[in-house]
Amino acid sequence: MKRYLLTVLFLANILKGVTAQEYQKLTLEDIYKNSIFKTNTIQGVRWMNDGRFYTSFVRNNENNNLDIIKYSTI
Repeated sequence: MKRYLLTVLFLANILKGVTAQEYQKLTLEDIYKNSIFKTNTIQGVRWMNDGRFYTSFVRNNENNNLDIIKYSTI
């Protein structure tokens, strides 16, 4: 009986969350003017000729220089 009651309470809590969501229409203004789907860009990335590595500039906080770091994609 206790297990049944816990199951019912759990399912009721899930259904309450699903029905409580409010849906808002997505407009072109939201996308282009308000930039709610803005993407982050990556700058300074260069692929190596073999395609297995890329390099990127990373700011060194100790001396404020840009270091070139090589990353593996595998």
